[in-house]
Amino acid sequence: MTAPSKTKKELFEENQLLKQRIKELKQSESECEKIEETLREQEEKYRAFINTSKDCIFITSVDGQWLDLNSAAVQLFGYDSREELMKVQIKDLYANPDRRIEHLQIINEGIYSGKTVCLAEKRRHHHRRSYHFRRKKR
Repeated sequence: MTAPSKTKKELFEENQLLKQRIKELKQSESECEKIEETLREQEEKYRAFINTSKDCIFITSVDGQWLDLNSAAVQLFGYDSREELMKVQIKDLYANPDRRIEHLQIINEGIYSGKTVCLAEKRRHHHRRSYHFRRKKR
């Protein structure tokens, strides 16, 4: 048993629907390309900001793996290269490893409350810096 053949009118309507769908897909593809270009531009801005900042900037995963860091972080922690620092576990940089857990709790609270989180240590005297991280032993 074969399917009944379509009339010219049905084929014409089906063809029109297919043409409309192709047009919609092309528009969608164009929108995706624009979004991808915007994302590339934002990534370039982010990279430029991170890489040129004199401040120590780094991003880690919850389990303590480095995701990104800049050269100021390498210098602050006393390492010779980014690659060398990337091999170090975050918890090993804390003078007091319990502070890592405390920091993660503060970050999570900030995420869920929508507040900005700053983990910098306050300075008691302008000439004394106080970090709660250990520098590499030389």
